[in-house]
Amino acid sequence: MSRAASTSSCPGPTRRGLPPSRPDLNPRQTRPAPCARGAAYPPARRRRKKGGPDHAIGRSRGGLSTKIHAVVDQDGLPVRIMLTAGQASDMTAVPDLLAGLPVPTTVVADRGYDSNAVLDLIRRSGAEPAIPSTSQRTVRRSVDMAIYRQRNLVERFFCSLKHFRRIATRFDKLARNFLATVLLGSARLWLQAYESTP
Repeated sequence: MSRAASTSSCPGPTRRGLPPSRPDLNPRQTRPAPCARGAAYPPARRRRKKGGPDHAIGRSRGGLSTKIHAVVDQDGLPVRIMLTAGQASDMTAVPDLLAGLPVPTTVVADRGYDSNAVLDLIRRSGAEPAIPSTSQRTVRRSVDMAIYRQRNLVERFFCSLKHFRRIATRFDKLARNFLATVLLGSARLWLQAYESTP
């Protein structure tokens, strides 16, 4: 569509409010074109319907935010990444994060993943969870701290990921675009790891 066909112009005011093409009309029976700023028009674009896609943007204490969930290997390199809205619980992402991956010997995660459902899911897959107990549990589980310290691998991955400005601060509205940016940054980390391998 040409620009002239897709845009509309508003003629300026004429003498006594008459359109220049119809000088024979009575001024009292005509009114100028509604080009004033306060004129009521139907919206050019309709608002998004309630219940539509949230694009992994949710409200949390700090405002609008997005959570990046990741699974890393023993070298701290990502093997799976997904997005959720900022207010979503970490535990809701576990089934999708672990589905289809090779079964590890141990799954290390922080206290945000401590729930009976997550622990049962990990054990059913054949792995052993290394997740500290939350303060709400009456019976605390013992965790091998030497293994739990390996959680620093995923924290270092997120630290490296936030060196990319478009990931540290989300500029993309669509979740697929933001996820593509995160995946590109992750691919670069993989390339850097291979380049530094002797």
